[in-house]
Amino acid sequence: MTFAGLRMRFRTERHLLLRGVFVTLLASLASATIGASRIGRILSGITLDGLTRSARIIEENHITLVDITEDDYHTIFHGRRPLDQRIIIELLNGALAGGAKLVAVDIDTEDWLINEKLILPPNAAVVWARNFHANRESARQQLVLDPFLGGAGTAKGECYGVPALAEEAGVVRWYYTGLLIGPRLEPSFVEQIVHRSSHSSCMANAAADDLEIIPFSSHIDIETASTLLAESRSKGWGQTRRYEEKIVVLGGSFHSGADLRDTPIGALSGLEINGQAISSAIRKNARKELGEGWALATDLLVGIMLVLCALFGHRVQLAATFFSILLIGFAAVYLFHQYYLFLSFLPIIVGITIHFRIENRLSH
Repeated sequence: MTFAGLRMRFRTERHLLLRGVFVTLLASLASATIGASRIGRILSGITLDGLTRSARIIEENHITLVDITEDDYHTIFHGRRPLDQRIIIELLNGALAGGAKLVAVDIDTEDWLINEKLILPPNAAVVWARNFHANRESARQQLVLDPFLGGAGTAKGECYGVPALAEEAGVVRWYYTGLLIGPRLEPSFVEQIVHRSSHSSCMANAAADDLEIIPFSSHIDIETASTLLAESRSKGWGQTRRYEEKIVVLGGSFHSGADLRDTPIGALSGLEINGQAISSAIRKNARKELGEGWALATDLLVGIMLVLCALFGHRVQLAATFFSILLIGFAAVYLFHQYYLFLSFLPIIVGITIHFRIENRLSH
């Protein structure tokens, strides 16, 4: 080849390289923008939901859910709210008498009467759900804790946790380990339950505010509040040890509670979602999502590979694109099931597609 031919080839390859670098940066920017957008989060959720539904079912023998059903709401509580605290305390004591090592109460107790005494066994491990609201009068609209147990909870030193389930596009997929409310990082309801189940005192402050993916892979026993109430009133209930060393979570699926939420595996009550989150926290199989930085780094790496492949022609680049998509998909599934990490590959694939389409259009 002549010197002029070599120089022409060098210019062509340099042109292809510079163009490829430009396309890679443009595609990576588009992928990063899509990944952080609402559309990207929805795409990410679709990927996550598919992997969640493919998880192997685990028989959970450390948790029992006690559900206040619609029928229970009308027959036991006579369709009135707030729920009769005497009945709630009787249910709670029944679970403790049945051997439960901890009882968690996912019921609003803000409007309970202070003059009604909470008669519980000494040193009973109980965790109450404590809600919060945004202070609209504050310049920063800070979050403020609501009272619980009629306002007497703090004085009694009762354990509490704030409900902290997170959703995207109306679908609950995560829970927080803690939430910053006022000056303190308050433990979430799930985190407080897990801590108190193995400690003699409450968790005062959460260690972090991590976002954990709920696997929704546990099969948890559920019984009605009326069943527990009838059994706890029967003779010899304490000797049955029905809930020996179990965590019992009391909540409700009754209609007026308005606590039905969409999840990757269908509509579940808040009680069931909390049960799934507690199970994953106890078993330490709550999945974590790798940050956007990992997705962007992967996108850039693939883009560089496609730039180099473009120097050998579009057939090679097409094959490399197909291989990259397969590899990223396999890596995402492997990370999810082996290390409980999640990397949404859909925004990355969007970046690869944009890269290939622009590169192909420029070539023509």
